[in-house]
Amino acid sequence: MYGKWHIYVDSTATATPRMRSIMDRHMKRPLLRPFAAIALAALFSLAPSRAADRGPSTPEERQRAVSVARELESDPLGPTAHRDREWVLRFLIEAPDIHVKVCAAFLRPLLGAKKNFSSEYLAQMLISDAAFGIRNPDQAGDQLARYTAGLEGVLKAYRAVLKSQPEARWPFLDDLIRKREAGTLGDFVRETMGQCEGPAKAATP
Repeated sequence: MYGKWHIYVDSTATATPRMRSIMDRHMKRPLLRPFAAIALAALFSLAPSRAADRGPSTPEERQRAVSVARELESDPLGPTAHRDREWVLRFLIEAPDIHVKVCAAFLRPLLGAKKNFSSEYLAQMLISDAAFGIRNPDQAGDQLARYTAGLEGVLKAYRAVLKSQPEARWPFLDDLIRKREAGTLGDFVRETMGQCEGPAKAATP
């Protein structure tokens, strides 16, 4: 899943110019490649997009994105989780008024791991971040709050997974849970933000 750039060229064949532009930009930055690969995997499994013709997101779509984010946080391995995850990732890419700043540094130990649901957690970071921006338009430009919300979503999903699969542990995520319980997760986010590149983009409902 985390191969070299040329592996993904054919995968964008059904993507619109907007999607290809986003993916090209992300694939050129090593820390972003896993996120781009996740989105491409979702897009490639779906029918050709009509994103080039679509307008801004609708209230119904934004509400569904928020609902899906919550469902994936509470039941990331549920019977509809894969389909819901594909839908929301595609929505984040297609909707011209929905934006998420990507920084894989927050989940660096999971990059390329291909085990213990690492790809689900990487996707959840984006999904929970976007849901926060949609729910809180007045904080859409607060990247600290958005990254924190993304990590909180990952930790919720992780704890949900451990209930049914306790062997699928990540010491790194266990440490983040301890930081959250100690009230220092925000410090971790502030320190890690410095490793992120590019301008922050906010989701606007």
